[in-house]
Amino acid sequence: MYVLPQDTRKRLAIALLTLGLGMPLPVAADPARAREAIRQGRQRWQSQDLEGAIAAYQQAAQLQPDNAGIALSLGFLFSEQKRWPEAIAAFERATALDRRNARAFFGLGFAKASQGDYAGASEAYRQAANLNPQDVDALRGLAFAQTRQEDWRAASQTFRQLLGRRPRDVTAHLNLGYVLQRQGDLREAATVFQQADRLAPSTPTCCLPWPRSWPNATKWIKPCKPTAGCCNCAPATAMPT
Repeated sequence: MYVLPQDTRKRLAIALLTLGLGMPLPVAADPARAREAIRQGRQRWQSQDLEGAIAAYQQAAQLQPDNAGIALSLGFLFSEQKRWPEAIAAFERATALDRRNARAFFGLGFAKASQGDYAGASEAYRQAANLNPQDVDALRGLAFAQTRQEDWRAASQTFRQLLGRRPRDVTAHLNLGYVLQRQGDLREAATVFQQADRLAPSTPTCCLPWPRSWPNATKWIKPCKPTAGCCNCAPATAMPT
């Protein structure tokens, strides 16, 4: 077996020691400093200093890497700046730390939909809806992502679920009618449009992006200009305490 000469071993040991001294040491959890960083982040957020708020929350995340609330706040901040890849990473971190956090899954769905990952958005919105069945915005987001994937059957089921909670939601009726029409169920679509007309006869509106040429148009619906993400409700940005 080859053995390094003693002077070579010494030089190697010195080199390794020098390298080790130059490496950053892991940051220990420090609740007091983390709370102060969160306080500064909240203050900067409220004053619309988003870059400063992000820097403060990132410092807090280094001090408390297992704090799901900090990761969630970073996801919201990155979303406000439309920095979607970073928002997705932050929301994924939050959901990994807290699998019961419906708001983290909702934020993840919103960010993924904004990036065009509608399959990923559907899964995140579905998780949010399962965790908080009363959250109609999660159902709206899920239906939006499903329509973007042209999964008409799933979208119609989601809109019916939404209408079960909000039976007087006109846009949900209109969107369900649109989905039914895309499925080829024109009779049922007309019935749903009539229901929407009875709820709001004077100002018909739509929420989903419509195709350029509206096939089989009825008097109950007025096409609107496509607005990407208009049904993809943005998450509320509540700061951690």
